[in-house]
Amino acid sequence: MIVRTWGWRIRDRRELGAMSERQLNDMGMCWPEVAAEIEKPCWRE
Repeated sequence: MIVRTWGWRIRDRRELGAMSERQLNDMGMCWPEVAAEIEKPCWRE
């Protein structure tokens, strides 16, 4: 279960990193927030 959760986090963070500025703005996020999220290890929420 834990490994599966880590896999989801890795996938989600990769998808965030691939989004355009416009997509991030639509979600209410900016690049500094995304960069901070992407840099987290998979075991951190």
